[in-house]
Amino acid sequence: MTLVAIATGTMFVSCSSNDDAPTEPARETEDTTYEVSLSLAGEYTDVSEEPLGRADAGAPKKYYGVNVYCMKTDGSESSYSKYAFGVFDNAADMTITLLGGYKYKFECTSVKDEADSLFIQKDYNDCFLYPFGVYYYRYNFYCYYIKDINKFITSQTDYLRHIKNGKSTVEGTDLQYPRMDRFYGELEDFVPSDGATASIPMKRTAFGIKVIVNGVPDGNLTWTDTNDGNYGYLRFDCEGCTGTDKSEYPQIFTFENVYDCWKSEEVYTKDFTIYFTWTRANGYKQYFNESITVKRNVMTSITVNLKGGANDVTIGVNEDETPMGNEDISIEYDGGNLNDTPVDPQE
Repeated sequence: MTLVAIATGTMFVSCSSNDDAPTEPARETEDTTYEVSLSLAGEYTDVSEEPLGRADAGAPKKYYGVNVYCMKTDGSESSYSKYAFGVFDNAADMTITLLGGYKYKFECTSVKDEADSLFIQKDYNDCFLYPFGVYYYRYNFYCYYIKDINKFITSQTDYLRHIKNGKSTVEGTDLQYPRMDRFYGELEDFVPSDGATASIPMKRTAFGIKVIVNGVPDGNLTWTDTNDGNYGYLRFDCEGCTGTDKSEYPQIFTFENVYDCWKSEEVYTKDFTIYFTWTRANGYKQYFNESITVKRNVMTSITVNLKGGANDVTIGVNEDETPMGNEDISIEYDGGNLNDTPVDPQE
C-alpha cells in the first residue's frame, strides 16, 4: 500500500531548532519546496493485502502515525530537529511539502485494529491517547485531537511521543500487549527532489498465538497468561470453549517494545506461560499450563487434545513461513474419567 502525504500552508517554516532563520544553503534556499510521496515498503508490502486473524465481516480500521525531522545539509547542524507530525486514517490525505536545503528523517508506525480497537476519548475533546498522544491534557493523558487527523502539523516542539511503544488505549484501558497488528519503520538522510518518493522500510512488530482445541469432551476450557484466572498481559477472545468439535482461536498481539522489536537484528522473542482451566461437567476444575516462546511475525499455535472418554489433554508447536509464520505446540492432558461413585457413609 502506498502512502502519500500533503502539506498544509504552515509547512513553510524554519526547520531549525532555534529561532533564527536557517542559513541559506548553496544552490538552494528555504523557499525551495518539494512535494514528496511517502510509501511503505519491506514486510508491510508483503502482508498488507492479507489480514491476519480478524474473521469478522467489516474491514479492520487502520491508522498511520508519522514523525518528521530535519537537519541542514550545509554542515551547520549535527542532529535532527522536529519538523512535523500527523496521524492519518486515509492514505489519500497523506502528502507533505519539504523545504530545500535540508535532509529528513521519518519515523512511521501503522496500527490495525484486530480484536481490540483504538479508543477515542470523548471526555477530553475527542482524542486518541496511546500510542498517538502528543499534547498533555490532564490526569497524565497525552492526546491527539481527532480534529487534526489526516493532516501534517509543523512543530519544533511537539511530536507523536509514544509510537515506539506497544502500549495502546483500548476501550478506556491501557494495554501493554494490545490485540492489534503493528508495523514500524524509519528512514534517515532523505534529501528531497522533484518527483522523489520517500520509501520507508517497515517491519512487523507483532506476534500471534492460536489456541486449537480438538473438542471438549465435557464442561468447558478457558485459558489466560496468569495462574489466577485473571487477565495478565494477554487477552484472549474465548470466554469458554465447549463442545466436541474442533475450534480455533487465533489472536494477534503487538509487542510491548515496538522499537526494540524493530531494531533487533536477531529474531525478537518473548516468553509466556499459558494457563488452562478445564471445568468439568460436575463443576470440578482441573489445571495445566504450557510455556511458550512467541516470535516476531510468527503465529504460535497451541493444540490442546482433551481425550479418553471425557478426559485427557495434549499440547504442540510448528513453524510455517506464511506472511506471519506459524509455530505449533501440542499438549496432552489426562483429566481422568468422570464416574458417578456412590458415597456410603459409615458410622
